[in-house]
Amino acid sequence: MERGDVVLLSGDSGSGKSTFLRLLKRGDINNRECITLDGKKQVDKLEGQYVSFKPNVSLGDETSVLHQLTGKRSISDLDDGDINRLQTILNELELQFDFSKLATKKYMEFSTGQQRRLVLAKLLYRIKDGNSIIFADEPIGNVEESLMKEQLKLICEYAKKNKVMLLLTTHRLDLAEEFATKRYHIDGKGNLREVYKKRDEKELQ
Repeated sequence: MERGDVVLLSGDSGSGKSTFLRLLKRGDINNRECITLDGKKQVDKLEGQYVSFKPNVSLGDETSVLHQLTGKRSISDLDDGDINRLQTILNELELQFDFSKLATKKYMEFSTGQQRRLVLAKLLYRIKDGNSIIFADEPIGNVEESLMKEQLKLICEYAKKNKVMLLLTTHRLDLAEEFATKRYHIDGKGNLREVYKKRDEKELQ
């Protein structure tokens, strides 16, 4: 994987997709320094390099959406950098409402479509300069049919634009293949093989 890649990991249910992701995150004691980062640094596990996205995460209604996203209870607790970053993310997710609503409204007060975007905003806000990989294991697992493609598109385009590596699994290959730059498949015996790699758009012109 390289920065900006969207890698689709496919395989039948029970083939080991989620297990493979866990090995990448936590490490495999039988393969020391088996992961190469940015073409040079070899590590046993990804640790702080990754952020995981789970679609069934709810922001909850105990506190405001602002607190759920940032951990801060008031806009005044955010510095200019935090505000600019959060505003940029909201704009990219097409959440066009007054910034102050985050501090005054709770999760369930937003529409279903806005709730999906706000969960995604929490993921994107957590990505710091040190994070280079997003793991998205069934990111549209409990998303309404009408919102599935839109949510996949938002995640994939963010990864490409911000040069973050995205490794995702989904049962909806028909939707994900459109956005993937590479695809790997795990067969019934646990063998991992590359299915395809899209050529660079400039090469195709």
